[in-house]
Amino acid sequence: LFFAGDGFEWRSTTVSHPSGVYKRTDRIKNVSDHPISLRTCLSRFSFLGGEYEVYTQYNEWCGEGFGKWTELVTEVGAEGDSVRANSGASPFVALYSKQTSRGMVFHVLHNSLWTLRVKRFFKSGVDKRVEVELGILSRGFDDTLACGEELELPSILYYEFRNKVDLDAYKLHRYCNDVYPARSLPIVYNSWLSRFDDVSYEILSEQLEYVCRLGAEYFVIDAGWFGAPLTWYQSVGDWDECKTASMAGRMREFARLVRSRGLKFGLWFEPERASEQANAPKEHPEYYLFERGTYFLDFGNDEAREYMYDIISARIREYGIEYIKFDFNAEMTYDRRGEAFLSYFEGYAKFIARLRAEFPEVYLENCASGGERMTLANLFGGFDSFWASDNHSIYKQVEMYKSNILRMPSRAMETWVTVQSMKDFGPVFYNSEKFSDPIIGCAEAAWRNLEGLTRSYLTAAMHGGPIGFSCDLTRWSERLLADMSAFVASYKEDRAFWMHSECRILCDTESMLVLQFNDPDFSQIKICGFSKTPMQYAILTYPVCEGDGAFVDGEGKEYTAQSLDCVGVELPIDGRFMGYTLTLKRK
Repeated sequence: LFFAGDGFEWRSTTVSHPSGVYKRTDRIKNVSDHPISLRTCLSRFSFLGGEYEVYTQYNEWCGEGFGKWTELVTEVGAEGDSVRANSGASPFVALYSKQTSRGMVFHVLHNSLWTLRVKRFFKSGVDKRVEVELGILSRGFDDTLACGEELELPSILYYEFRNKVDLDAYKLHRYCNDVYPARSLPIVYNSWLSRFDDVSYEILSEQLEYVCRLGAEYFVIDAGWFGAPLTWYQSVGDWDECKTASMAGRMREFARLVRSRGLKFGLWFEPERASEQANAPKEHPEYYLFERGTYFLDFGNDEAREYMYDIISARIREYGIEYIKFDFNAEMTYDRRGEAFLSYFEGYAKFIARLRAEFPEVYLENCASGGERMTLANLFGGFDSFWASDNHSIYKQVEMYKSNILRMPSRAMETWVTVQSMKDFGPVFYNSEKFSDPIIGCAEAAWRNLEGLTRSYLTAAMHGGPIGFSCDLTRWSERLLADMSAFVASYKEDRAFWMHSECRILCDTESMLVLQFNDPDFSQIKICGFSKTPMQYAILTYPVCEGDGAFVDGEGKEYTAQSLDCVGVELPIDGRFMGYTLTLKRK
């Protein structure tokens, strides 16, 4: 589409993909002989009036991915007013017509602060139309286009859905896996929830022995390795190894030890923020912006971006880093330039792109106090996967995973195992080995609250994206270590499947959740069932399968595509908070 007038040109290009996903990109160009001021620039979609519902998601620390349907009475809107673009609301929305039982999903691939709005329009009391507008946040936006300058608005992904439970999210997954394929799905150990910032060569070396037995591939040291004898939170911004505490100058020695055991080494960084106590903003005040007690690196400043790139690249070379966890634990909302942080987002995108180009072997994990930067724009912009939440409760992770697959490919969201064995615990119900050696898990972002876990629920929850372990492995029983090592080995055998998998929600009620993973040609199907509070011994589910042919499960039982659709399969989920996994392979 093309429009010209009043000194500017507007071009809108839409590209279709075989998955059913469409990508719309809008550009506005100043073709006049004078500057043009821009206050509002949005992409619009119009629908026939009628009865509609709107689905949006809300995020808060340790409670990411809370979604709900809302009756469209007048208007429903959401916006991202922080450079952590998934903080508060998520940049996606679904519109559902109750009259047609069909809907449309929209994703904002933000390159700025973003906004979305769904609004009903009336004329003489008649419901005339519904409009969806998405793009740059208008509040406070006052940008200027110079003569001949062009501005690209945030691109929009959209597609139709008929399944209101999962919004036909498999279409998005198929699109992402084809256009932005996964490089790897690693098995990672992260030090954080073992002893938090209490790290030393001796402590981590003890963990390393168990990490090797577990079969992990990366050993990542989280916050606490840098700065002066202040806390890690007070030292953020100074990315020099602490010589008097923590690793006490033995970081390179430990990195060599990690590599000698066949693992890859990783570190935690938070380049976008510096504390008031840090030296960096005092030495280079021109590179930082100050807001509400925190300094923020100005990625819209080329020199500031170069300064941080030199620091990170030097650490990569110094320690042989092959995994970086990029965190961001503060909100920056004050847009000094009146451009919705366009230059900031552009500079950060250049920063990540340069890292990927110069260090292609480095795996990039995105974290922002959990999942507050977990967006498609960041996935497409160079990150490999997301630390989806600081809430490491397995039960909460499953609920968040279920919500987040509506707007993210399943292989991009990490699952973190943060558990301990309860040694010498008793009495045990039934006095059976099957029920002995219980495990407990971290029930939130620390170990203040605990939760009991069954092995079946835990292993079912570990299916999908990259798997991480973050706990004190020395507190594991030999049986738990053997069980987890066996699961890791089986996951590695299926890694190619998980890198290309799509996810569907087959059931989501107060008592049961059933997820289906499959590859695009349905050569393999994995069903993961989770009980919550059921009053039943099993659940009947109907796997989705395209095409004909026969399948066989792990016990040799055969199914046909027709029987899966007509008869279904029964998952024997016996009891509360149990899990069950069924694998079907095409013969």
